[in-house]
Amino acid sequence: MALRDHRSMQPKDVWEGVEIVKAHPLLGPQYGSGVRDLRSVWLSLLGREAFRGFVFEDAADSQVRRVRVGVSVFVSDEFLIDMKTPRFSWNGPVLTKRLLRDSPLLSDKQVRHANANSCSLWRVWRQ
Repeated sequence: MALRDHRSMQPKDVWEGVEIVKAHPLLGPQYGSGVRDLRSVWLSLLGREAFRGFVFEDAADSQVRRVRVGVSVFVSDEFLIDMKTPRFSWNGPVLTKRLLRDSPLLSDKQVRHANANSCSLWRVWRQ
């Protein structure tokens, strides 16, 4: 496998990225039927300041195929505390379900404020 650098997830990557999660021996079972919601959730979050999706590709034999995906998010203080409180669970499936109801992600304005003021995002959450 000749992994290339990662790149930002684009809308065209979402379908295959979800299939990668679905086929993963640990992640697939954790998401269960909720994996169906990943497509719409990821597509709705692309371009948000608080969401970053990444794609890792294998470039063997001049053929490029997606082999891994990764996601990072900035979430509210309340959601973070909830996720760190026992009974622990996998963050991805819980976050996906929550995003369908009400988003725990920071707004674009909150992320920009934290970046522009060189302050800790923790302090932004606490305000």
